Amino acid sequence: MSHKTSFFTAGVLALLAIVGLAACGTARGGGPGWRPGTGTYAGHGVSFHYPAGWYQTTPGGGRPLLWSTGVGFDPPDSLYITAHPIGTRVTAQNLSTFIPSVTRTVRLGVTHAGDRLLAGPQAITVGGMPGLQFQGTETNPVGKVTLTIVFNGMTWYDITCAYTPAKARAVQRGCAQVLRTFKVSR
Repeated sequence: MSHKTSFFTAGVLALLAIVGLAACGTARGGGPGWRPGTGTYAGHGVSFHYPAGWYQTTPGGGRPLLWSTGVGFDPPDSLYITAHPIGTRVTAQNLSTFIPSVTRTVRLGVTHAGDRLLAGPQAITVGGMPGLQFQGTETNPVGKVTLTIVFNGMTWYDITCAYTPAKARAVQRGCAQVLRTFKVSR
């Protein structure tokens, strides 16, 4: 059973379709990069800091997937990061050429899933890398989602923050912390 959002899935499928190249489930656990009790993840060539009290969640795999991980509360109140190889080098200089097709495809995927796209894309920089951010709502479970797509050459990272009204502030703060501290070391 999938605990990730249909909005997330729509975003993943959107980029798979656009750049020439799906994903989901959660389980507590440890793995490469996790430093329990430190609020820090450092593995797979990336690092980020997350709030104290959050625990690791592990999304299920899809293709083509380099790796994925998650952190947060019980789903759907969690943040997921997934890395995918892409067939086109995306940079700050050529990002604008991808915006119309990414937006169109995300919008179609969200609508098909019965959810709503509220805002986006907004150009964003995460760890010095170009990206796009979308905001949406979900109907199952009822909540909101922020999908941030970050490009590092021929790798794309999606950072998905999903939350219900009860945990909105905590997840939004945690998501902002992860986005602010996310770095690629290779």
